[in-house]
Amino acid sequence: MPSSEVTLRLRDVHAGYGKMEVLFGIDLLVGDGEIVALVGSNGAGKTTTLRTIVGQVKARAGTVEFLGEDISREPPYALTRKGIAMSPEGRAVLGNLSVFENLRLGAYTVKDSVRFKKELERVYALFPRLKERERQSGGSLSGGEQQMLAVGRALMSSPRLLLLDEPSLGIAPNLARTIFATFQEIREEGSSILIVEQNVSLSLRASDRAYVMERGHIPLEGESQALLENPHVKAAYLGVA
Repeated sequence: MPSSEVTLRLRDVHAGYGKMEVLFGIDLLVGDGEIVALVGSNGAGKTTTLRTIVGQVKARAGTVEFLGEDISREPPYALTRKGIAMSPEGRAVLGNLSVFENLRLGAYTVKDSVRFKKELERVYALFPRLKERERQSGGSLSGGEQQMLAVGRALMSSPRLLLLDEPSLGIAPNLARTIFATFQEIREEGSSILIVEQNVSLSLRASDRAYVMERGHIPLEGESQALLENPHVKAAYLGVA
């Protein structure tokens, strides 16, 4: 069950693009210190949900609340300052900049040099490969290393809520498991996490609770371990008859 303190809550959220509606009344909650997964196939509306949370897509109805405040009309830059950070699908690493420079961009709201150094050391402790490749260009990293960099860049602002869009996409399974293993440490350091993933098995094993999204609706939700044993989830997403 979620913590008594709610970090993120979506209430009856409708959203879409132009005349096309993608989300049809989404209700979702992330408690303080929780790792929550939003899983489903490609095109289900998962990324649109994240974009609506961070203000890239405006909710047509319903509300998005962060720490009890309605943020539905806030611009994306304001949400970073409030404590929300996102690692986007495709990573968006700036290939011509070094690992260090990419991380520094993630800390643009951090004005104190002591705090910047502390956040940098925290990211390097989570992802030692980034420290080893500090002066390499982002474009020279492997896909898995770029994903580490994307997550690390998001963590540089010390967010209360970390949003991860397809963190396992396009990377080797062993590196995906390495990245997912850090989520427990990130949670212990004070961030709630919402993971959007097509890899249902990996994300359910890494999360406390989960929501299954299909065609812009959430037909299933519950504790992740229970969903791993759910017949519909096993048949539709885990390849188990």
